[in-house]
Parts: sequence; C-alpha cells; structure tokens
Amino acid sequence: MAEQVVRKRLGDRIASSDDIAILELPTKLFDPYRILIMKILYRHLAADFRQLRHDLRAPDGKEITDGNLASHLKALYDAGYVSFEKTYVENKPRTVYCLTKEGLSAFQQFTKYLGKVVSDGIKD
Repeated sequence: MAEQVVRKRLGDRIASSDDIAILELPTKLFDPYRILIMKILYRHLAADFRQLRHDLRAPDGKEITDGNLASHLKALYDAGYVSFEKTYVENKPRTVYCLTKEGLSAFQQFTKYLGKVVSDGIKD
C-alpha cells in the first residue's frame, strides 16, 4: 500500500498572514539567476561581468551566455538593485557591479521572507 501524505483540511489555513507578505516582494528577484547574482554581490560586495559569468557556471560546465547575463543585470539595474562602473584595464573594458542600498534591502527582505515561508510549518 502506498504511503499517504496527511494534509490539513481545506478549512485550515496553511498560509499565515506572515506568509502572504511574500506577495509584496519584488517579482524581479524571482528568477534563479537573479537570486544567484544578488547572492554573489551580497557576499563579495562587487563582482565584474567575467567573474559573475564564471560563478554562475553550472556543475556540468554549462555557462550562462553573455546576452542572458547582461539581460538579468539590466533588469536588476532597471529595478535599482545594482549599480555598475565601467573602466578599462590594460585597454580592455571591465564592468564592475555592486548592490545598491535598495538592492541590499530588497535581497535581505527577499531571503528573510522566502526562508520563513519555506521553513514555517514544515516538519522533517
């Protein structure tokens, strides 16, 4: 006989009012690459384009394309979450990205609420 999962009755609220707060989070962050970009910038304070591309390499070696990475960075920039500075190093362009204050706040709020929603009420 297959093991059955015990669920609460439909009348019992599974999502609390705290959980519903996740609906207020910025939807621009609900993308795996954007979450990882924000995490990298949060941990390292800044990263250049080349380093971000390297850090986003999948375990199987597959890399994010330059165009895809640029699109995600542009969306984060347009939302006010990242800033960038373009310089030249040995006559080669280098773009360094940093979290803005708004980006830091949004990422901290995002991780706080997401972690809480996922972990609340779940038992091992």
